[in-house]
Amino acid sequence: MPRLRYGSKGQVSFRNLSEYYYALGFLADSSRAELRWEHNEDQGAWGSEGRIHCLIPESRFPAFFSFTAGRGNVYARINCNDYVGTLITEHNFSYNGAWNNVEKIKSTVPEQYIQVFMEGYKSTGVREYKDPDPKPTPQKIITPPKVNTVVVREENPKPPEIKVKVGDSVQHKYGNIGKVISLDEKYIKVEFEDKQSTFQFPKAFIDGFLKTI
Repeated sequence: MPRLRYGSKGQVSFRNLSEYYYALGFLADSSRAELRWEHNEDQGAWGSEGRIHCLIPESRFPAFFSFTAGRGNVYARINCNDYVGTLITEHNFSYNGAWNNVEKIKSTVPEQYIQVFMEGYKSTGVREYKDPDPKPTPQKIITPPKVNTVVVREENPKPPEIKVKVGDSVQHKYGNIGKVISLDEKYIKVEFEDKQSTFQFPKAFIDGFLKTI
């Protein structure tokens, strides 16, 4: 049975097996993340190190991971030897530049978790942000008696007001409760029990990934 916590500081943590296999599906997409296994002992260092290189912003990752800074084309890194080792040895993940064979990874998933695995794989990002401006609401058609049809469009409606401030408690859709530690017009940073996560604001509340408590 898979573990739900990895790393000495809980860098990778899940509340249940559904979250575990959702993350498995999310990471199976090689365009989002790349596994690196570095044999540092060959260079006189302490030993091998397993890392996940985030190829998309960490704000689009599920809230199961703790991140360290990236560089170049790597937005961030997840440093966790035993989790990376598990992905490679138990779930057929490729590493060091090779693309994943999704079917081989999927073959390691129990039948009852195939659906949640595919949800993670097909996800476009937990906190994906595409359009900087709100989209107009669908057009309204008003047809007065004996008058030609008039089309009225509402452009750039304002998003609903989210009342939250630094120090407030919020709850993630998976049940984790955290405290707001920073907030601006675009992003909100939340400190959970064992990690810090950054979300788009107010989109994370509008889409239901966060709620005030």
